Amino acid sequence: MRPSCLSQEVARRHVHHGSAAVRRRKVRRHPRTRWQSEAPPAGGAGRAERPCEAFAAREATRRLVLARIMMCAGWPNSSVKRSLAVVVEGHDSELVFRLDRLRNIVEWKCSELDAAGATATVGASTITLGGLLKHLALVEDDYFTLRLHGRPLPAPWDEVEFTELVDWAWSSAAGDSPDALVALWRAAVGRSRAALDEAATDGGFDRRAVLWPAEPAATVRDIVLDLIEEYARHCGHADLIRESIDGLVGEDPPR
Repeated sequence: MRPSCLSQEVARRHVHHGSAAVRRRKVRRHPRTRWQSEAPPAGGAGRAERPCEAFAAREATRRLVLARIMMCAGWPNSSVKRSLAVVVEGHDSELVFRLDRLRNIVEWKCSELDAAGATATVGASTITLGGLLKHLALVEDDYFTLRLHGRPLPAPWDEVEFTELVDWAWSSAAGDSPDALVALWRAAVGRSRAALDEAATDGGFDRRAVLWPAEPAATVRDIVLDLIEEYARHCGHADLIRESIDGLVGEDPPR
């Protein structure tokens, strides 16, 4: 039985345009089929950029720019300025951004306090904002000055027995003025940032710490991650204490 004229016409068009139709269907059903098999552009070195890689590159650039802005600006009343002597790229820039953001939050929650506010507590906890600042100042110098570079701890830590430092930082803060505590913390953060810039130019984030209690020694990346954990934990403390003092709440400092 011979096919009808209409059937012959459909068959003819299918044979004539079949390969193009198949390609179009593949592109529609499988968006990645075409560019996965594409050759590199003429005159170009390397393969064509995939859409997912292009998005990742744009996102990395956006975060790097945001990190630079945050690091430079701090918050309006901050005297701590992020050094841009070293530009850290990739995932490590995200780590530095996260750490600096948490630092800014702690500074905001612990600033502009009177003596009563710096020594206020919540519930059964003995943590105060003044003690929190002094503790974090010690942590900054311990990790970036002593452990990372193997250098002696600066004042006031060098005046206290090493085994008593942690408890002393918390308890002695009650005898310091709020402004003195903020200044102590800011100075420690400034030293940490300078130490991080130095390490980034001498071995990068894979560089090992000079003094570490276990082997293998932590890398610069490990140290930054430890500080992020430390600040994240204490940001929660600072949130609760500051809200109980004057009702100040929020996640990021106002701009």
